Amino acid sequence: MSRRVRIPAIGKMNGPGTTFPTGQDTYNSQAFHNAMFVASRSPSGKTIVYAQPRYVLTNTAVPSGASGNGTAVISWASRSLSGYLQGTDIVSAFGNTTSTVYKNSTSAGAVTGLVKSFTETKVTTTPFLVFPTTGNLGYYYDGTTLSQITSANFPSGATHSRTPVGRFVAMDGYNLIMSSDGAITHSDVNSLANWSADAWIKVSNVTYLGRGILPYGDMIVAFTTNSTHFLYNAGNAAGSKFNIRDGVGFDMGIPNEYACTTFNNTVAFVGVNGTVTNGVYVLDGVAPKKISTTEVDLFLQEGYNNNFRLHTFLMKGKIFLGLNDQVSFPTLLWVYDPELDLWASWTTEIGITQTSLIGVTQTLVKQVTYAVGNTSTVYATYTDAGSNFATMTWETAKTDFGTMDNKSCRRFRLICDKSSSSRLATVQFSKDDYENFSTARTLDLISDPAIDRLSLGKFRNLVTRVKWPTGADDGGALRLEGIEFYLDDSVT
Repeated sequence: MSRRVRIPAIGKMNGPGTTFPTGQDTYNSQAFHNAMFVASRSPSGKTIVYAQPRYVLTNTAVPSGASGNGTAVISWASRSLSGYLQGTDIVSAFGNTTSTVYKNSTSAGAVTGLVKSFTETKVTTTPFLVFPTTGNLGYYYDGTTLSQITSANFPSGATHSRTPVGRFVAMDGYNLIMSSDGAITHSDVNSLANWSADAWIKVSNVTYLGRGILPYGDMIVAFTTNSTHFLYNAGNAAGSKFNIRDGVGFDMGIPNEYACTTFNNTVAFVGVNGTVTNGVYVLDGVAPKKISTTEVDLFLQEGYNNNFRLHTFLMKGKIFLGLNDQVSFPTLLWVYDPELDLWASWTTEIGITQTSLIGVTQTLVKQVTYAVGNTSTVYATYTDAGSNFATMTWETAKTDFGTMDNKSCRRFRLICDKSSSSRLATVQFSKDDYENFSTARTLDLISDPAIDRLSLGKFRNLVTRVKWPTGADDGGALRLEGIEFYLDDSVT
């Protein structure tokens, strides 16, 4: 009996296959590498989900003359072109033991330690960047002058002698930062230089280590090693202006100060209980919601808690979440699509330390993700027409097509966009549980349909690996919907 069976490209993610960067097993699951996902509605109203190659990170050559690794970057929105939300200035920090801060390619000066992150804030109406360093100091920058916070009441000052952790958060005219003892200290209102001795609050009476804070709507979420808390501006007359919100919070923390990020109007974080990593979560209201799969959790178990970082990327009009191990697998990025609840693995052009979304060039508004890492310049994903794309790989799950009986395949067809010029995709097959793959067959995507005859002999199950061509086609990437097999079950 002959029949046709279609396998859609899109499904729940799955760990990388045997040839993918981590070397994990496939667990009989389909896998995507260097892919992103796009949903499209057909004229009949049916939603079709495609896989397509991701945009590559391109060297911007900014700043010129920097040395060392990149540790922080921001597209400065407060100094934007009139009428646009996107920032026109790329502010970055580079160095191996001490950072030099750059606005575009102009040095703003050096600081003690390495810059950990930039936060936008304002003093009344004047925009500033405020940032902590690994030297336990705080600095601020108005685009011209770089200044250190020298107040004795700053967490690391003589009054408290605390160790700042995480990033600054700006809220209601105050600038807040956490310390390793779980205290959250804030500046005087509309000030960066002035801090009061009693303007702090501890989030826990237990000796959990503070990890960092992030803005979350009209609240601040505070992470320790074992717990999560929520604060709000209570307008107290004395002491901290902020109170801990009673009755909310949960017994889960984060492993390090870089393992959390704002993401799609919520907060994403790597959740841990002490030293046990539980997975990747987002806040759903004031409760954690797990988004990681078994395979992503395995990656977390194989890594080292101090190395995990979360990043965000803007592509095709939506924001993706990225997870990497900065030391063990710096260029391997697990990427989550919140719209479709899908994960893919990417091999990035640099080992990413930090990203910043929604930038513009000096001449044209574009969707841009800036990134810094183990190079001395800023990299960016430009998603305008003509952008370069990475080589995408799709590996199907092991499938028996509904029966464990022997079967054969006469031909197969890629369900995909038609190319306007000659573009070659390669396809391989495994009949022995990923142990061996056939010689790669090429299909020219200028053909419609992209179809090829196939003679594999008999098999009980099959794994298919498709590698997609790089480059743009008429200004965009070619999309893959799935693969169709023409089977013959009359095989003994």
